[in-house]
Amino acid sequence: MITLRKSSANCLSSAVVCLAALFIAILPAKAIIGVAYQMQLGNPSGATVDPNNHNHYLIQRPVEAMDYSDALGEPVWASWDLTTADVGSISRSSSYFPDTNLPPTFYRVTDADYNGVGNINFNRGHMCPSEDRTDTRADNDMLFFMSNIIPQSAANNQGVWGNFEGDCRTLANAGNEILIICGPSGFGTNRIPSGKAVIADYTWKVAVVVPLGAGTALSRITTATRVISLKIPNNNSVSSTWQTYVTKAEQIESDTGFTFFTALPPNLAWVLRSKVDGQTPPTPLISSFSPTSGATNINVVITGTNLDATTNVAFNGVKASFTIDSPTQVTATVPFGATSGHISIATLGGTVISSGSFAVDGSSGIVDLAIVATHTSSFTQGDTGDTYTITITNMGTAATVGIVTVADSLPVGLTATAISGVGWTADLGTLTCTRSDILAAGASYPPLTITVNVSASAPASVTNSATVSGGGDANLANNTASDPTTINNAGGTAPAIASQPQPQTVNVGQSANFSVIASGTAPLGYQWQFNGGAIAGATQSSYTKNGVQLADGGNYSVVISNGVGITNSSNALLTVISGGGGNSTNILAQWNFNITTNTTSPLPSVGSGTSALVGGATATFAGGSTTDTNASNNAWNTTSYPAQGAGNKTRGAQFNVSTVGYQNISLRWDQKLSNAASKYTRLQYSTNGIDFVDFNLITISNTTTAFESKTNDLSGLAGVGNNANFAFRIVSEFESTAINTANANYITSTGSSYATGGTIRFDMMTISGTPIPSATLPSITSQPQSQASVVGNNVTFSVSATGTPLLAYQWKYNSGAIAGATDSSLTLSTITTNQAGNYSVVVSNSAGLVTSSNALLSVYSTAAATVSSITYSGSQAQFNIAGVPGYNYAVQISTNLIDWSSIKTNASPFSITDTNLVGVPCRFYRTVYLP
Repeated sequence: MITLRKSSANCLSSAVVCLAALFIAILPAKAIIGVAYQMQLGNPSGATVDPNNHNHYLIQRPVEAMDYSDALGEPVWASWDLTTADVGSISRSSSYFPDTNLPPTFYRVTDADYNGVGNINFNRGHMCPSEDRTDTRADNDMLFFMSNIIPQSAANNQGVWGNFEGDCRTLANAGNEILIICGPSGFGTNRIPSGKAVIADYTWKVAVVVPLGAGTALSRITTATRVISLKIPNNNSVSSTWQTYVTKAEQIESDTGFTFFTALPPNLAWVLRSKVDGQTPPTPLISSFSPTSGATNINVVITGTNLDATTNVAFNGVKASFTIDSPTQVTATVPFGATSGHISIATLGGTVISSGSFAVDGSSGIVDLAIVATHTSSFTQGDTGDTYTITITNMGTAATVGIVTVADSLPVGLTATAISGVGWTADLGTLTCTRSDILAAGASYPPLTITVNVSASAPASVTNSATVSGGGDANLANNTASDPTTINNAGGTAPAIASQPQPQTVNVGQSANFSVIASGTAPLGYQWQFNGGAIAGATQSSYTKNGVQLADGGNYSVVISNGVGITNSSNALLTVISGGGGNSTNILAQWNFNITTNTTSPLPSVGSGTSALVGGATATFAGGSTTDTNASNNAWNTTSYPAQGAGNKTRGAQFNVSTVGYQNISLRWDQKLSNAASKYTRLQYSTNGIDFVDFNLITISNTTTAFESKTNDLSGLAGVGNNANFAFRIVSEFESTAINTANANYITSTGSSYATGGTIRFDMMTISGTPIPSATLPSITSQPQSQASVVGNNVTFSVSATGTPLLAYQWKYNSGAIAGATDSSLTLSTITTNQAGNYSVVVSNSAGLVTSSNALLSVYSTAAATVSSITYSGSQAQFNIAGVPGYNYAVQISTNLIDWSSIKTNASPFSITDTNLVGVPCRFYRTVYLP
């Protein structure tokens, strides 16, 4: 405060500075919340976003993910990520909500449905607890959807379960990210009084404790990571100590049929599943291995006990790659460099050494065959009698065992006339040579000589290649040799293009035709290319692409060659129109079955893919659906289905189609039955082309004279889009598994008797998808801004960016990454002067990354302003105000220190001049920080 009092000399008699009280707002930390965080360890039940899936319906929210069972009236698992930033000061929601986001065919459990559970000493038990999401009102409210609730005994919910929830938050406060999944298990007939939810026999929880650090939580998980798995009886006799109920995640998998940690490498997942928190892992035991001898690179199956925590396998001390198959079996590959000796397995519980020895073939060392291909001088077009030389040397430490084979592959333009070598058995027709005599370590076989004639039109540069195999070779890295060869021109005229290929535009499904006219010394060779890559079999002066798809759009060109030289055509751009823009649906493959040359695996009429009969089914062609407007209209008429009551979901038709580059995959076909066929068929899909998963039930209700159209949307299924190995099949099914009856038989749609000769007819089998948009580099639209604040305050930096999702963020302090700072905003809580400096953020996606400009944080020890340069002239006073830059301050005046009024408000720093002092005997000034 400044006091101005006039003396008789009208001079400034005193100046006293006083600081007003500061009001500092405390802002909550930004929680790490988002859909991408909540199911990082995988989907243990294969739940899907399919409204017809009443047993395993996948729900993904910013605060948790879950698998909801309409049949049980509760989730069968819930999964979420917990850090200290997720816990704030928001109070617990006051209401429970029916989950109106569930499909309309699901029963939506209400709060009132749980009325009366207290009478049986049960609670509304949260899966993801309210206390784990107290960062915002909206986040906490989402946990009060009844889809997050199960019937839980009071002693369980309020005792041991609640105690462990609190300990998980304590672990998060200690600098960890906790990946949690929990649920009920053991479902009988016991339900809550309303009957709307099943009371499970047990509750279970698995918590993976991951120390904070750079990268994703998954990238920081190792075999040393702590895993706490609990299986707790859902009754009121349980104790409050959660350590009483520790178990293996494997046990919970056995109870539920789930598979945990599917997002982790398989061996790491096995180790984590084997852990019992707080207990020493059991000692492993090797009981046997098979085979007991063999060469390097073969697989050895090792059996024993407690092998699910294996971290290392070695053959006589040489580390081997391995796969954990089960708690009692590990499969290891004999490593290069291994010698005969014992097999050792290291687990979290110790190391065990086999009682017997594994004999490595050539146990005194290893065989390492190396091949070298050479020639002398250059070849010339029209030459006869030019030669290549191939030499085989054993670079290893053991002699060869068995037959050694050398195979040569001559380039186009060269013809072999002889192949020979001392001790070799040679086949000129296949350019293959063999021998079985021992080649000692460090020695070489007599060289092979291949005599060739050079065509008059041979290209200017060719490469001969050769391979060696057999002999017990343990190192395959040096088994191939290439010999580039220059061929001199014997005269003539190089190709010259008279008419270039022309660009064109076609619709999806049409044909595109390219041609070129060229001159030069004959013969001319042609090789058409697509976007610079050779097109197999396209070796004529014209090229036709039938059934064009969007993926076929691009540049087409041709390379023309003769014995004199090579000429490249210009590019001809093929533009493919889909009719609906970049997001329109495209046909990836279609079978109209009008190509009737193959009844077992018909070819597609549009696109590419393969078809096959499954499980012994047979087929012919018969009249097709009216959907096909072609004059020749056929359908695939499958038969030879299993006998009544046998072979459920084993026979039918399979289709393999690559979906690479496409998403939102859907299937559409026409289907018709004879009166002796099963009316129930099952659509199954596979993401690897081998293992199939049930999808929708297909029921045919029409008479045998009509086709029915069937459409299935697979867009919500993980792994279906952008997959070279996608496949699906349609197989006949029992009524028992189709609609959950006790009748394990095939049922017809007409009421007649089922027979193996009944037919299921397919037509217009169509697989469609939309192109996956190309990724665009992030672009920062709003940079983080420099700011100043006071010790103890909270400061938030933010950035806005556009680009192809998902955008990832990594904040930096003075160029160093800040652990866990991976959101679009960064909040620093209760700042200190040590946090002053430059802050920036790296924004990235699949296309690349960009870095923001620096934002300077200035930290002041107090918000109090300083007053300087005070002057008084008799009629006016002047002084400067300096506080925290950017903070607002008010300059107030008073004549009695009680009543104050503002004369100026401004952001620091600023100056003030008070000219209204005439006739004023005394005036007080003060500065007040305005938060």
